[in-house]
Amino acid sequence: MKRLAFLLTAASACLAVQAQTKTWLDVPYVEVMGKAEMEVDPNEIYVNITISEQNNKTKKSVEQLEREMKSALKGMGIDIEKDLRVKDMSSALKKYWYKSDQIYTAKEYQLLVRSAGDLGRAFQTLEAVGIADIRIGRVSHKDILKLRSEVKINAAKDARQKASDLVQAVGHKLGKCLHLQEIDYISPRPYRAAPAAAKAMSFNLDEAQEPELEFEKIKIEYSVTAKFVIE
Repeated sequence: MKRLAFLLTAASACLAVQAQTKTWLDVPYVEVMGKAEMEVDPNEIYVNITISEQNNKTKKSVEQLEREMKSALKGMGIDIEKDLRVKDMSSALKKYWYKSDQIYTAKEYQLLVRSAGDLGRAFQTLEAVGIADIRIGRVSHKDILKLRSEVKINAAKDARQKASDLVQAVGHKLGKCLHLQEIDYISPRPYRAAPAAAKAMSFNLDEAQEPELEFEKIKIEYSVTAKFVIE
C-alpha cells in the first residue's frame, strides 16, 4: 500500500512538472528584431613605417633614417614617446656574384595619428626624409567600446518599441522579456584618398599643397532578436 502511494505521488509530481513546462511554453509572446547603427569618423589611424638600408631612396643607414624620422615627426607636433613604437626588426644577408656579400637591416615602426590631415602631413614628412615604405595598417576610434555599448542598447530599445507597437495594435499590453539575443557587426571601412593625394603619396612630395585624404566612417551595427510576453 505504501509502495502504491509512493508511486502515485511520484506520478503526480511528474505530471505537475510537465504541466508547468507546457504552461511556460504556451505563454503567448511576440518575437521581433531590433536594429541600431552608428557611423563615426576614425580618430585612431595606425601607420606602418619600414626603414630599410636596401630600399630607402637616399641610401642612408637605418640609424640615420631613424634620427631624421623622429626629428621630423617631432617637428610636426607628434609625441613620439607616446605615438611611435617599434613593431619589428630584422636583418638579411644578400649574396652577389659580382661584389661582396652585404647585410641589410630593416626596422618597422607603427605610428598613431588622429586625423586624415595629420596622416597626410606624416606621409609628406616621411617621404621628404627618404622613407618610401609607408602603409596604413588599420583605423579605429578611441571610444569604440562605449559606442558599441550605446548602439547595442539602442537595438534592444528598438526591439521593445516594435513589440509594444504590435501588441497594442491588437488590444494587448507588452509584458516582460522572455528571450534576448544579440548579433553584432562592426565595419571599419578602408581609407579613401582623393586623386591628388594618391599622386602626392606615390611620388616625391615637394609641393606645398597638403594631400586631401578622406576616410570612410566606421559603421557600428547591432541587431537583436527578442521575445516578449503578451498580456
